[in-house]
Amino acid sequence: MFNVDKMLSHELSFYELFTNKVTTEYGIIYCNPLNPLSWDSNHAHIFQVDNHPELAIQNIVAFYQSRGIVPRIFPSFIYDELSKLRPHLECRGFTLTILNDEFMFFPHQSSLALDTTLPVRKITHISDDIIELIHTGDAGDWTINLLKNAINHENFHLLGLFQHDRCVAIASVQVMDGYSRIDNVVTHLAFRWQHFGTQLINYLVSYHAALSCNYLYLFANNPIAIRLYKNVGFQTVMINKPCWNAHIPV
Repeated sequence: MFNVDKMLSHELSFYELFTNKVTTEYGIIYCNPLNPLSWDSNHAHIFQVDNHPELAIQNIVAFYQSRGIVPRIFPSFIYDELSKLRPHLECRGFTLTILNDEFMFFPHQSSLALDTTLPVRKITHISDDIIELIHTGDAGDWTINLLKNAINHENFHLLGLFQHDRCVAIASVQVMDGYSRIDNVVTHLAFRWQHFGTQLINYLVSYHAALSCNYLYLFANNPIAIRLYKNVGFQTVMINKPCWNAHIPV
């Protein structure tokens, strides 16, 4: 049975595939000095929110600043963590952003017919057309570096939808223990509004079903993307915890 808490625990470990993990007495720190602009690759989670969190925040700031990286903190989805951390974050100069992220999962009982209107292939290297595709969206070199770090891992699958041998959309799925997470969904700016994203996600769901019996989940905050996922068959997950991030502006 799908379990929200298990999904969120996988959300905390999702980043291990493409960055370095440091376990501390108060939580975990993710860091990749070779990809400093990537928020996913460089952020911390605080688990001990009732035990001097100001010391944890102080240590996190020192850790990243000593490496020339912006200090960033993501939620740990602990009850009431934001109200306990907020005054200490603001005191240290963090900018706090509340996000409208919507978590969604694909029900096991649902099924899709494989859409083969355009060919979809697993991507094994980041080619020039994929780099161009990423640069036309909201992503940048930090996403390219992240994909390069993850692409050869056996549990990471990057799929590309092609038109005339040109990659026009990408999406990834990372297979974990019981849960798999969709990410890096990007359609080339010149090819949007042609339902390529819908076709690729349809294919990805069927591809994953042949690969694993895991629950498939994702999160989104763009209303257009949310509507796309719901049309494919994803359902909203109520986590009853705020989504946020905090960073110290440069």
